[in-house]
Amino acid sequence: MAGFVACSMPRLAASSARGRQTQIRNQPPFIAATINIIQHNNMKRRTIIISFIVLAVLVGIYVILSYLRSFSGPVSSDITEHILTDRPEKFVIKIDKNAKFPDHMDLKMSGKINGVGILSFGWDDLANYQKDTIVDNFDVNYKGDWYSDICTIKYEPISATKGELTIDYTIFSLGRK
Repeated sequence: MAGFVACSMPRLAASSARGRQTQIRNQPPFIAATINIIQHNNMKRRTIIISFIVLAVLVGIYVILSYLRSFSGPVSSDITEHILTDRPEKFVIKIDKNAKFPDHMDLKMSGKINGVGILSFGWDDLANYQKDTIVDNFDVNYKGDWYSDICTIKYEPISATKGELTIDYTIFSLGRK
């Protein structure tokens, strides 16, 4: 029985397609042309509808993500300049006390030293999130998630005896208390 169904299905499909062709051929030319245009437009219409649905979904995702991101705003922002010597230094950035939940940070540390040093930052004295070896003119950037109320930046000279450090930061939060 299964073999019979499998064999007869293509014949039915082929005969119905031939039947449509016969119907179109038996019509006056302007009606046959209209039927062809309608059949062709159905395919175009489906493609256009699917394209609009995909576009609407993408726009919706963008709007939702933009809406959620709009709740986060800068709450702590500053640019500080520091003189570096041959001694280790520690700088602490604290978020505004009225901020609810810090969620990300933009941090740019730039400057120049007369040798080699190590620049690191993290949540506290013990936890380094990122550690970079710096030489001469340097530029260290971080843009990403940050959930701590503070950021500790440490400078450790290796062969450097003097230099300058500029810290430019913005910490974003999901609102204020």
